[in-house]
Amino acid sequence: MATAQVLFQRFWFVTSLKHFGIRDIGMGALYLASKLEEAPLRIRDIINCYSYLDALVAYCSSPPYPPASSYSAYVPMDYFATEFYDLKDAMVIAEMQILKRLGFQTQCGLPYGHLVNYLQVLELAGDNELSTLALASIYLSTRLSTPPIALPLDPVPWWTHFDTTESELVHVSELLLKLYKQWGSDPAAVGREEGEGEAAPSFAGGAARKESVWRRAGRIPITKAGVRELLARQGAGNGNATPR
Repeated sequence: MATAQVLFQRFWFVTSLKHFGIRDIGMGALYLASKLEEAPLRIRDIINCYSYLDALVAYCSSPPYPPASSYSAYVPMDYFATEFYDLKDAMVIAEMQILKRLGFQTQCGLPYGHLVNYLQVLELAGDNELSTLALASIYLSTRLSTPPIALPLDPVPWWTHFDTTESELVHVSELLLKLYKQWGSDPAAVGREEGEGEAAPSFAGGAARKESVWRRAGRIPITKAGVRELLARQGAGNGNATPR
């Protein structure tokens, strides 16, 4: 999944959303990543998963709000449905386009191996170098757990073993929390019981945030035609011509 995310983001650095749909490229990136990581996925499984997610977003982005906690109205597509073969062709083409536009440069350096190593050094992951992001994840998870986990500060603070500083950890942690909050989620509220502490009101309104997330997700165009329509509406609203 992480490799697919890297490939997906790299693709849009060299390509316009007007030329390819994010749904097709997302499927293609996931399919290609499964090969790169030697964890192959069946084409049908990927397509069925995306079909379900499309239906879920459509369901949750429609009134009433907030959506129900469970979604049981989904009806899988027929085994020989034309929709399946259309999505299959789109996914295979997307995979080829990713390889073409990235020049077959598909190597990805992920922080998760370092994260595991750091957890093992800190004796937080059983018996068993590079990323402040991995260290910030450890920092946040220990601070936000219930109860908080104390990391060693003597004889020297634990982060000094990894060539970083507390200010860097705090800065990256704040950025991570900001990203979560922008999408209506708050890791600081995980595990907190209702009414516990004075900070609870600042994280209230979970239902409202969930509504906001689903409604925003429902407005995101997932096809190139949808992107072009959105750009055309924005251009018309600004008194400009339709973007090329």
